[in-house]
Amino acid sequence: MLSPAALRPLILGLLLCTVTSGSIASGRANNLVIEEVVVTGKRPGPPLWQVTKGDHTLWLFGTPRLIPKSLNWDSASVDWMISQSHRYIAPPQVMAQTSNPIKAMGVMRDLAKLKRLPKGLDLETVVGAPLYRDLVVAVEPLNLKPAKLSRLRPMFAAEKIQEQGLKVAGLRVSERIERTLQKMVKRHDVPVIETTSHASIDEMLDVLSTIPMESEIACLATTVDSIRTDLAAASSRALAWAEGDVTALQKLNYPDVNASCSRGIYNTPSAAALRVKTRRIWLEAAMDSLATFPTTFASLPIEELVRSDGLLSDLRQRGYQVRGQ
Repeated sequence: MLSPAALRPLILGLLLCTVTSGSIASGRANNLVIEEVVVTGKRPGPPLWQVTKGDHTLWLFGTPRLIPKSLNWDSASVDWMISQSHRYIAPPQVMAQTSNPIKAMGVMRDLAKLKRLPKGLDLETVVGAPLYRDLVVAVEPLNLKPAKLSRLRPMFAAEKIQEQGLKVAGLRVSERIERTLQKMVKRHDVPVIETTSHASIDEMLDVLSTIPMESEIACLATTVDSIRTDLAAASSRALAWAEGDVTALQKLNYPDVNASCSRGIYNTPSAAALRVKTRRIWLEAAMDSLATFPTTFASLPIEELVRSDGLLSDLRQRGYQVRGQ
């Protein structure tokens, strides 16, 4: 079964209102000083949100986009609440996979080909000298050599820059939190309600292959600029989550700094339809659980809980009582 890592940004982006960047900076790139985020001791993460209908309760735990690499999450209270729950609603996702090994090999070849520019082209030629000069300056503090980006399409060069920014800043994508939740659910034998939309790998590859080059160049330009402006904010969000500082989480902005990247992908009809479908599936699962089970536990990206257009806001607008945060 295959769900290629290279498709992960697309799969995640299809279901979220916003895609936050993992870039960091203070000042202009050539004066950039990146401080690694270090967290010592156990940290609790944020408290739970509570949604009620009559005497039925849905507990919501907000998972972060990024966490400090050194985070030791104190999960005891979440573990106890999961143990008391009758159902667990998995976070919304779009899944593209195949169990055919021959098909899987072909997909990986296609992905590798999609990442690279056509023969005879390099990144500087495609994006132009001014943007490439900015890129060279921006990646220097990240210990990333421009030569490693030269054969990549602009969108995938942007992805590489973001990944390196996370590494240098001591941040990482927070998949470990979700894996820990899954282990708790399994250990306590809590039935899982899946909220997955399925798409063909061919459909995903088609979305990637049809992105206009001008959209990719705009994506790279946004990423280069975000290195100067957003890594400090990303660190603040990660630290606020680790400390369970809900006030800070609500005050911190969750901008779509990758708007130029996401616009080229998610504005395609198939991608937009998948995103709408996936969010609808999750909302229906939440409402059904509130109508049926005394206690349900669910996890959602933290921005879905603190943003005014998130899934928690959707439940509030439908008349459910929201307490706690």
